[in-house]
Amino acid sequence: MASPSADDRVAVAITITTSSPTLSLSSSQSLDVFVRAHIIHSTRPGRSVTIAADRSVFAGEGLEIGNFGPGLTSKQDPQRMIDFGIIRPHYRDHFEGPSLYERGYHLLTIPADGTDIVVPYEITLNRLFEHSTLRPEDIIPGEEFELKVNPGRCEVLWWCWGDVEGDLKGKDLHTWSQGGNYLCSFDERPTDEEIERGNYILGGDVDKFEVEDQTGPIAIKIIA
Repeated sequence: MASPSADDRVAVAITITTSSPTLSLSSSQSLDVFVRAHIIHSTRPGRSVTIAADRSVFAGEGLEIGNFGPGLTSKQDPQRMIDFGIIRPHYRDHFEGPSLYERGYHLLTIPADGTDIVVPYEITLNRLFEHSTLRPEDIIPGEEFELKVNPGRCEVLWWCWGDVEGDLKGKDLHTWSQGGNYLCSFDERPTDEEIERGNYILGGDVDKFEVEDQTGPIAIKIIA
């Protein structure tokens, strides 16, 4: 199996839903958010795509790095926000080897047939208000807030063709990628001999992996 070429492209559509349009402050209910994604176009129709989900909306975690922006914003008054407590993390790998598996990256396969993958987020009430100056007692019963994906966290930092549970079994996924090495910026491209010896698959050009948000902001009504 060859690594993606410099001309290969993929477009993926995402939609965002919640388990309920309302959130009760008096119950133990969590805010469950679901990110669904499927392939809408690629230069190799019929091929699955595997991504490194880390540091993106596909990770299933990461409110603190802004996957859904800075917080829930009131539709009535945009100055009122339930703040997620955004931080600016400094990422550093602690492994010598160039394998994504060895470095513990979360790999996710998007099927070739256009079906959705579903990435769930469970946001408890404690987590929702953990870093917010707007407290539960400040919420006006029935007040609507908006949740939306941060476009900057729709960017995938590594991808290749194939399925981690299928044709990628036995292959080693190398951190280097075409175009720009955004996941592990200090890693150099392996030589052809190293690729053959290590049975490596290299990453495709991340600038040619497009993610289209087909939902936009979604409303959540908070009740007592």
